[in-house]
Amino acid sequence: MKNIALRCATAISAFGLAVSLAGTDAAASVMMPAKQIIVCEFAVWRGGTYKYANQQFVPDVASRIGYLYSGTIVWADQHAFPHRASGDMVRELTGSGGGWVWAKHLVRTGRKCLPL
Repeated sequence: MKNIALRCATAISAFGLAVSLAGTDAAASVMMPAKQIIVCEFAVWRGGTYKYANQQFVPDVASRIGYLYSGTIVWADQHAFPHRASGDMVRELTGSGGGWVWAKHLVRTGRKCLPL
């Protein structure tokens, strides 16, 4: 009799744990999307900058996809990422048509960052 009670208690607690974990995962996925991107408004400065196709670009003519003049307003990822070859930081222009620029050529404006 003691063995049956122990098995029932174990089964009930395992079922309760499974239900509680499933509920947590479901609630978390509804409340917080996995790939939420936050973009912030930046102004281009220091005379402007070239726009490149990917994060680990080689800064030469072939990899350029555009030019941003000084004073241009862009929406970029709030986080900067390291450029392996140079050690400098780069930002993705997520909210402005894509592309990558040197982070040192962007300065934050006073506007709030927004989810994309």
